[in-house]
Amino acid sequence: MLAVRCCTVLHVSPTYGRALVLLSALVGFVLTWGVGVRDVVRLSLFGLPLAFLVGTVMIRVAPHLVAPVFVPRDEAITTLGLSSETEEGSDRDPSGFKMN
Repeated sequence: MLAVRCCTVLHVSPTYGRALVLLSALVGFVLTWGVGVRDVVRLSLFGLPLAFLVGTVMIRVAPHLVAPVFVPRDEAITTLGLSSETEEGSDRDPSGFKMN
């Protein structure tokens, strides 16, 4: 998402996404348990797909109930920086660690 005023790229907070995943998994397993599935293998076989379906619904509904927190993030944070060339005069070795 792009902020209109400052043209900064905004991302949804990782905590918000993790909470949605955890809540959808919990709801999926509770619904499966409530139907009467008590075997661990069957609970996993039916609970995980149901959790996925609940998650797809929650992604569409949750922003209307609880507004997501947007955080600015620099695009360089998500890159690994695995270039083989090093800068001239740099005090870092090729692995990226700072040398003393």
